[in-house]
Amino acid sequence: MDNNPAGIHTALKLLYNSGRIGILSNKGTLRNLIDFGIIVISTNIRIALRNGMNFELAYGLNDYYVRRLEQQTSVHAVIKCIEDNLIDLSQQINHNVTAGQPPIIVRAVRIISSSPQRNLSVNQLASQLNTSPNYFSAFFKKQMGVTFTQFKMLVKINAAIVLLESTNMSIAEIASYLNFNDQAYLSNQFKKYTSYSPNQVRNNPILVDNWSLYTYLNSTHH
Repeated sequence: MDNNPAGIHTALKLLYNSGRIGILSNKGTLRNLIDFGIIVISTNIRIALRNGMNFELAYGLNDYYVRRLEQQTSVHAVIKCIEDNLIDLSQQINHNVTAGQPPIIVRAVRIISSSPQRNLSVNQLASQLNTSPNYFSAFFKKQMGVTFTQFKMLVKINAAIVLLESTNMSIAEIASYLNFNDQAYLSNQFKKYTSYSPNQVRNNPILVDNWSLYTYLNSTHH
């Protein structure tokens, strides 16, 4: 899940302007967009649960986000509300992933997770964290159980799952948006980390109900 405001705003605007949201209600554009927002929030709440979020907290947040959506009175306000809700939820999920971690790891995870479409190098991230690439790479692997490169890929796969479940963007479009070299590379990496192809997950989302970045990371420590 992307918690970068610019990234979320761009993705939502592109989706809205593309006309791919579809007709969810016959009561007009505003109601249609609110219904779409509710679907997006519900999809991401399921992802939060898969990332280890407490059940009561997750559904309390879901109710809060839906109430906020229902209060909006313009298309712009609804899009902004969806953005704010997704940013807040992503921050809640990131807290689960980095609980108990040193500040440098918390910052690194936040930077990587905020822009899944960005192909950030270890040198660029180490520079932002004021440390050396070699030290950072070794420390990140020790603390997280996966390499920096693997974690970046896990964030992209997590984002791809969200897009497969909440939009009808084609797999090629998802690959392009997340800056994979091509659709084949996305499909290859997706299957490597989830055991399923993007097409399988799109047709049957329940296949990845037990998969999340959080559970994957936990499994590497056992």
